[in-house]
Amino acid sequence: MCMKTTLLTMYHLSEITGLPVGWLKREADGGRLPCIRVGGQRRRMFNLDLVMKTLNEQASRPAQRLQDQIQALQDEVRESRARIGEPQVLTHSHGNGCSAKACGCRLLAARERVDALEALGGGE
Repeated sequence: MCMKTTLLTMYHLSEITGLPVGWLKREADGGRLPCIRVGGQRRRMFNLDLVMKTLNEQASRPAQRLQDQIQALQDEVRESRARIGEPQVLTHSHGNGCSAKACGCRLLAARERVDALEALGGGE
């Protein structure tokens, strides 16, 4: 049984599918779009039926790809936290002689700067 398959150039495939030539080239070079390389490996030829099947399969998987990316990021965050530890939250009362230099409290440091400016007559 002999099957006749018509191969298309990247430019003809672009015209038929409406996809940009550059995108087709990147996908084919990345192995995500099936093609046959001819003429010293520079020219790519495409089987339209196979390309359409591949594109339909890829279109049905974006949600799974997104889930995989989210999972990878969550894993990376967990690994980073395990390496450096959970962030520590500093809690204290400002009314007990807390010094911005001693505790690093930004709010108190800003308040002390404002008070200092007002004491110098620079505040409004």
